[in-house]
This record gives sequence, C-alpha cells and structure tokens, in this order.
Amino acid sequence: MDKGQKVELKEAAMRYGSVWSLLAACMALCACSPTHSNARQMIPDVAVSAFVSDNGDGSFTVEYVFAEPHSAWFFSRSETEYRVDAWQALDEGVALERLNGFDAILFDEPVRRARFRLTPQPQLRYEGYSHSIRFSDGSLMLYTGQFEVLPASNREEIESLAGDLSSWTGDQPALGVSITSDLPMIVHGERVRGAALDISTGGGSFVYLGDGAIEMSENYVGLIDPATPDWIRARFPADLAYLIEQLESGWGFALPQPATLLFAFEGHDNPGFSSKGGVLGRQLVIQASGEQLREADDFVHAYLFWFFAHESVHLFQSANDRQLAEREHGWIHEGSANAMANRIMSQRGEAAQAYLHWAFGNAFETCSNALEDGALATAWQRAQSDAYYACGEFVALMTDSALTSHSLYDFWNALLERSEQEDGTYTAQTWFDTARALGMSEADVARLTALISGTLENPREELRLALADFGLDPQFGDNDRLIAIVYPSE
Repeated sequence: MDKGQKVELKEAAMRYGSVWSLLAACMALCACSPTHSNARQMIPDVAVSAFVSDNGDGSFTVEYVFAEPHSAWFFSRSETEYRVDAWQALDEGVALERLNGFDAILFDEPVRRARFRLTPQPQLRYEGYSHSIRFSDGSLMLYTGQFEVLPASNREEIESLAGDLSSWTGDQPALGVSITSDLPMIVHGERVRGAALDISTGGGSFVYLGDGAIEMSENYVGLIDPATPDWIRARFPADLAYLIEQLESGWGFALPQPATLLFAFEGHDNPGFSSKGGVLGRQLVIQASGEQLREADDFVHAYLFWFFAHESVHLFQSANDRQLAEREHGWIHEGSANAMANRIMSQRGEAAQAYLHWAFGNAFETCSNALEDGALATAWQRAQSDAYYACGEFVALMTDSALTSHSLYDFWNALLERSEQEDGTYTAQTWFDTARALGMSEADVARLTALISGTLENPREELRLALADFGLDPQFGDNDRLIAIVYPSE
C-alpha cells in the first residue's frame, strides 16, 4: 500500500466507463500539439484534468485544466524534489517550486490552465509509489497519482503545512488523467490505442506505454518485464493461482475482476536482492533487482510469494470499491494482511518456514520498539510506520485467537459490513466494536487496547505475555528473538 499519504488518499470508486466513449471520440481531436491547448475541455465529473501527451522524445507535455481558477496548487505526493528537475513550466506567470516539503505550482494570478514539460526519471526511487518505472526493453509505466494536486489559497498556506499532508483541511478534488501516445498502452488490464483514461480521488494507477505482451490467466492479467529471470517468471502462474484460491476460500467470495500484475526487473547490478511494490486498485506492482536473482533462490522465492500474498489480501479488503483506512489506522489492514499472508506461508515448505522465522523476529522487535516510543496510532509521526505491519499483525492474530467461533476472515467481513453501516471506513473503535459483537470479552478488548496505547511501562514484556495468554504459544530463539507462534485453529 501507499505508505506516505494521509488526506485519505482513496481510490475513486468508479472507472467512469460511460465517459470512455465520449473521450475516445474527442481525444482524436484533442491530441494535438500544445499550441492548440485551448481546445482542451475538462474531463467530465472531475475538478482537475491532466492531459499528458507523449512527445516521442522521452518527454511528455502535461496540461492541467482546472474547474475553478486558483493561484496555488501543491502535489500531494512530494516525497522527493524530483519535479524541480523533471518538470518545466511552459507558460508565462507559472512557477513550480519546492515549498517547505511540498512541490507547488504558483501563478501570478488565478488561472484555469497550465502546461509543463515532464521528462520522467525512472532511476529515482523513494518511499511511496514511483512516479515512473522503466522496463528493460525501454517501455515505460507512468503513475497517474503523480499528477494529483490539491488547492491552496497562496504560497504561505502551502509553506505553513510544513510537508504534513494531515494538516491540510480542504476537500480533495477528483482527478482525471488522459494519456495520449502513438504507442499502444495498457490501462486497468486492457490494451488501448490513442488515449488511456484514469480517474481517481486520492489513488491513481500505472499506465503502461509500449509493445509488451499481456499474459492472461484465470487469476491475473500479467505484464512481466521481458528480462525477468526465468526461474521467477515460471512460478507466477502456480503461485498466484494458489494464493487466490486460498484467499477466495477464506474470504468466501471471488474477486469481481482479475488482478493485474506489473513486474519490472531492474537488473543484477546491485548486490543482494531488493524490491519495492504495493497494490493500486487491482494492480499488483513490484520492482525487483539484485545479483541474488541470477540463480533460483528459495528464500527470495519465499519472500516474493509472501509479497504477493500480502498485497493480494488488500485486493479482497478493498474489493467492490471499499476504501482502506486513513494513515493512523493503517495497522488494521496492513497488520491483517501480514497475518493472513503469513498463515498461508505457514502451510508451505522449509524455505517458507525460514522466512517466517526471520519475519516473526523482525516483527516482534519492530512492534515492541515502537510501543516503547508511544501509541501505535501515532507511529507514522515518529517515522515508525513499519509498526503498523508488525503490531497490527499481532493484534489481528490475538483477535483471531480470542474469537473461537470465527476466523480472521469472518472477522474482516463483519468489520467491513459494520464500516459500511457507518461512514464507509474503519478505525480502532470499529475494530473493537466488531470484536465485541463476535464474542470478544471486555477484558480482552481492554488488554489489546492498552497494548497499542503506548502507556505500558514494559511493552516488550507485555507483548510477550499477551501472545502467550491469547494462546499463540510464542517461541523465542537466540538473542531472545521470536521465531514461531501457533496459529489459531480455523
């Protein structure tokens, strides 16, 4: 998941299929040179339209059309200053600057249009989603979320935010991104020509530009880098089929549409193995590289399997256009995704067990260290967002164990049903209200609430005792590291 966003960066619920027929007709007229940009019209049903035109020389012209004139906008995703080098304003009276942690667009006077030249820099990597990903054959994936902007009254308002998205109190506008290119494109798992459209509110998708082949299966649509080592590529079909089968059985429903797997291989130049990825809507995205990938490696395979398992859980958590929680409640879905993925891993071979030994030890240290510094809900403010995965997993497992008549999947279906009856999302309160409704005792609720509150004198020891008291039988090895637990019976 995108770990750096707060303004409830939620993916739009609809794909606006009805808009496509209209745009397909008008794009042929609108996909002209920037000198004819005044012909651009707003994409229907959005407040911000971004028309991204492939110039054929490695650069793109980005034209914004705003529903209302503003003097200032800032980019919600501003993890690095890459736009300072990658973007160039093409109009007079327009400036793109870095303002106290945010990339910002500033105008001499309120306007409704602005044009820029974008030269993607796929070599840059940072926390959150990459703005662009280059495949080994030269094809490119552009992340539409990089074009998301939020309105501000002036420069001073943006500076006052100090790079903290949670301090902004405006209404997030819907964004429509239309990408035009002479190259074939793939968007939402379908190949298109001429124009690709993505509409979101706080989400975004990757759009692929190139001649890559789509790999089809019952469970996923794959776009795999041609340089991906054969030993990795060969395992995708069986691994993903097994994962989806396990998750469909647990959740009790099938995904309404197959997932789209986007796998970019970035070579063997770096030592060891590195990867980065996440889920966007129904896209599973991963970038992998490293010397360790030259030959088949069971531990790396176990990690990749775990990654796909974790991210696939998010596909079910957000199925049917459900929205995942805000940042401070991220432990709810991230921790449960870890718990479900690790349980599936526990049913596999020795390499999977070796991975779990490492993962459990890392999770216990991460969680206990974070809770010594404060409450779980504020871990992101202390640059300890990994605690949402670690502590959240333990809370999920203990909840699962306490609900003897229900599985963790049952709990999640009840949680989502409860959230839909409220405001469409969920909080810690929703979690514990659901647990009570399914039979958790007030004593267990109080204990778990206290555990993540940041108020305990010895969180490490309390976590150890809680895992034991909830029946998970934690096993500790060398250096007092957690190496195994006993999963609740289903």
